[in-house]
Amino acid sequence: RANNARTATVANTQTPVGITAHQGQNEGMHFIAISYPGLTKSTSQESRIVNHALFEEQIAALKASGYVTISQNDILNYYLYYGALPDKALFLIFEDGLLSSVSLAQDALVKNGYQATLCTYANNLNKPDSPYVSGALLKSLLAIPCWETGTNGYRISYINVFDRYSNFFGALTWMSSCAFTSTSGAITTII
Repeated sequence: RANNARTATVANTQTPVGITAHQGQNEGMHFIAISYPGLTKSTSQESRIVNHALFEEQIAALKASGYVTISQNDILNYYLYYGALPDKALFLIFEDGLLSSVSLAQDALVKNGYQATLCTYANNLNKPDSPYVSGALLKSLLAIPCWETGTNGYRISYINVFDRYSNFFGALTWMSSCAFTSTSGAITTII
């Protein structure tokens, strides 16, 4: 579907695949990360934002297939301390901190006992009449078990290795990437 740039079939339902599976230090251990650019009520096939009804189908299919969501701390524990993950570990991310992502995803997350990370840019937190979550809403999400918060970074280590003047930042080692991730909260840098 045009709503999802790349898809894979999970239980006969189209699932977005910004999906990445990573092998860890423990043989056979891995997790899947699905990153949604946002949710919308629009049914336009031109939108890069995913229709909320399609999202609900995808989440139901993942749940029916036995996937269990994991937290940012689970991922850090996995990478830094070789911690165990569930057999069908799933990390859900909502990019950019759109208000519509919160309002349209929350019921499906709660219904399926899932957790997701809502990432946003700090410069959007205090914009009045913004389509992005405010600082106050972001803080209130911490009290709701289905949400974690994160940041979108301007300089994700393996994507943005050059600045706007074509200066090379240098290569980061795996541990320095994790250290950057854990202090900034930008968990997407290690996925």
